[in-house]
Amino acid sequence: MLENRLSNEMSGNCWFFTITAAANGQVPLPARIGGTVTVDGTQLTRATDTGYTFVVTKQNGSAYNPAAQDMDGLSDMDWYIIDVPIYDATHQPGGANPGNTAVIHAYKDGTELTLTTPANGEFAVGDEGSRSTIDIVAVSTQTYTVTFTAGSGSGLTGATTQTVNHGGDCTPVKAVPDAGNNFTGWTGDKTGTDNPLTVKNVTADMNIRANFAAVVSGGPAAGATLATNKGNFKSAPTSANAPAGAPATFPFGLLSFTIEGLAPGAAVNIVITMPGNISAAAVYYKYQNGQHTQFNNVIGLDDGDPTFTLTITDGGPGDEDGLANGEIVEPGGPAVGAAPPIPTLSEWGMIVFMVLFSISAIYMLRRKSYKI
Repeated sequence: MLENRLSNEMSGNCWFFTITAAANGQVPLPARIGGTVTVDGTQLTRATDTGYTFVVTKQNGSAYNPAAQDMDGLSDMDWYIIDVPIYDATHQPGGANPGNTAVIHAYKDGTELTLTTPANGEFAVGDEGSRSTIDIVAVSTQTYTVTFTAGSGSGLTGATTQTVNHGGDCTPVKAVPDAGNNFTGWTGDKTGTDNPLTVKNVTADMNIRANFAAVVSGGPAAGATLATNKGNFKSAPTSANAPAGAPATFPFGLLSFTIEGLAPGAAVNIVITMPGNISAAAVYYKYQNGQHTQFNNVIGLDDGDPTFTLTITDGGPGDEDGLANGEIVEPGGPAVGAAPPIPTLSEWGMIVFMVLFSISAIYMLRRKSYKI
């Protein structure tokens, strides 16, 4: 009995076939496929192909006989090479008919990867002795967690914690503002104002926050919006005219709001957008215990637009209750036309002043005594 054996190699862009014929009939030449392999965006080489194997099966997943596979790594060209047996009723009934749909499978340490090129790993089997270049693009089956959270004044619809395969897409999540709030956008590992939001091509764990602004519904600042980066507004912010005897003019009156749900002592940024532009000469006043006090921990109040940011620390300056209790109470607003503050001396300044005054007095007394 003679053996029919096919020895194949590839060099450059040429395929070489060496056929040894035998007397037990002619086994059909295989349809050879081969090409590069790219996994998670990186092309494999012989130096990086450890643990990777490649198999071709019928479309229904069953194996060919003889098996169509590459189990020993990439070639010298950094290509996988697989011979698909061609059907012959007598000599190779376990082969494929030319034109059949076959499927390429790629594995890493026994775990199957997802092929994106060719789509679903599918290709048409070539004729006996054909050679086809099919580059493989695959993604690992690593999964990632995408977490959606909502800021103050809001809710979310959709799955807020999603497990997604590498390169996969999330299902849509929609930000739903409570009454008296506006959706302002997404921050974190995904930014923008799409609503609902569909995160695509996930390749890492992600945390995404929906942000909202509370709307002032009445008073001189009606229509103003307030957004906090921590905690929640206890109730809708309000506004009112400044009381009589205020040291300056408050074009939008005084805002009043309370932020709760904070870690004690936390510092909070509150982005405030007034219903109109604010004078670049404005300063921010707190109104506490019947007194107006200038507050300087503010950014963006000097550029003539309607938006500025307050930074208030729970229990610190600007928190009316003065307690690090996880709640910030704020009455205040931007003002114009304030009289410049009268300079005051510190305790040490007073001591230095008294010493200098005493020295001056002694000097004057000595001068008088010399004249007598």
